[in-house]
Amino acid sequence: IRMLGNTHPPIVVPPPPVYQEVSLNFTGRCPNRADVEIRPSVYVSFRKSGSTAPFQYLGYMDKGHISTNLLALNESYDFQIVYGGESYQVSQRIEQSSYQLTIDMNAACNF
Repeated sequence: IRMLGNTHPPIVVPPPPVYQEVSLNFTGRCPNRADVEIRPSVYVSFRKSGSTAPFQYLGYMDKGHISTNLLALNESYDFQIVYGGESYQVSQRIEQSSYQLTIDMNAACNF
């Protein structure tokens, strides 16, 4: 008996990531002022959680809201915004189409 063709094991290609429209609603809070909510209009950056790669541009958030189709389902991401000269980060695993994310924005609350 003789084998014909490639004798290497087959290469199994994983399925491509699934992307869908995801809506993120960011609310900044002041730990010392429960009556204050910040709904920033700023640029949002992102990267996969645990990565040391630089943040990449995700889009512009208007009054705390941004929608995107750049996030894969079942992946975790770190999100970064810069507001009032301070950088803020929050992480989220993407498993549904809408999220309410809260960021402690201590430096923005000094008024």
